[in-house]
Amino acid sequence: MIDAAGCGPPGTCPQCQHPAARIHSRYWRQVAGLPVGGHRMIVRLRVRRFFCDQGQCRRRTFVEQVAGLTEPRRRC
Repeated sequence: MIDAAGCGPPGTCPQCQHPAARIHSRYWRQVAGLPVGGHRMIVRLRVRRFFCDQGQCRRRTFVEQVAGLTEPRRRC
């Protein structure tokens, strides 16, 4: 198992594209990978959930996506 954490600037809302200004929470997300040396590899990634503060946007929160590693609702 590999532990990692998302970092960098806040993401943008996937619905309205407005940049986030506030963090809602953080949680661990597991991403299954390809076997390495005959062992199953799991990346445990700590991601941030942000608020979308745009009044006209229907989405209230969203989770950051790590480029090249995560996509919404994808596990591997």
